Amino acid sequence: FFEKERLPWMRQMIMAAAQATRLEQELQALKEEAAAGDRSKEMEQRLAEQESKVADSEDVKRFREALDHLLQFQVRDFKEILRIMTGKPVIIRLLDPPLHEFLPKYEELLVEVTTLRLTGDNPAALAEQENLLGMVEEMREQNPMLGLRGCRLGILYGAINQMQARAIFTAACELAKEGSDPHPEIMVPLVGHANELRLVRQELEQVAQDVQQELGVRVPYKIGTMIELPRAA
Repeated sequence: FFEKERLPWMRQMIMAAAQATRLEQELQALKEEAAAGDRSKEMEQRLAEQESKVADSEDVKRFREALDHLLQFQVRDFKEILRIMTGKPVIIRLLDPPLHEFLPKYEELLVEVTTLRLTGDNPAALAEQENLLGMVEEMREQNPMLGLRGCRLGILYGAINQMQARAIFTAACELAKEGSDPHPEIMVPLVGHANELRLVRQELEQVAQDVQQELGVRVPYKIGTMIELPRAA
């Protein structure tokens, strides 16, 4: 994800993730209310308004565009690895680092923003860099090993886990159809509590089921974790 062709898409995904996720979760919550029996005209109107917000949101468009590009990179990566390792298990660890590691360093951004403010000759660049500085500031943590990373990042932004799982199972299913024997094993990183693993596993199982059904082939796989945190141990 740090390679020069991928890093811009990672940054675009990160910048749009919070707003896009909030809008999509609000829409999903309304759909669940409607499915549970609320068929009122008021609910129909709320649903239509929220669907319009999601459809018109630049953050949602940018988030989904970035995820689509990252998905393509990941499918290629996993196909190559699983092809070479045909017949053997391959443990693939889901995204581990905190998101701020993919953004510019806070101190460098602060210098840049201060310089732009003093010169005052590029308001558009200043607005963009101030937005980025705010994002980095928000994501910085005193001890990121304990904070928003690993499985907790995937729980907050489920679309990131879904993208990675879709890439793994797409690669595995395509290879199986070509005659290879892939055995992906997905590691959910930095699990500290059984419920974290349970939530992520449910999500991954659903993606596995969807992709195998779409591509008409089944592959053997495992989902697990590494007991690496004191709390987990």
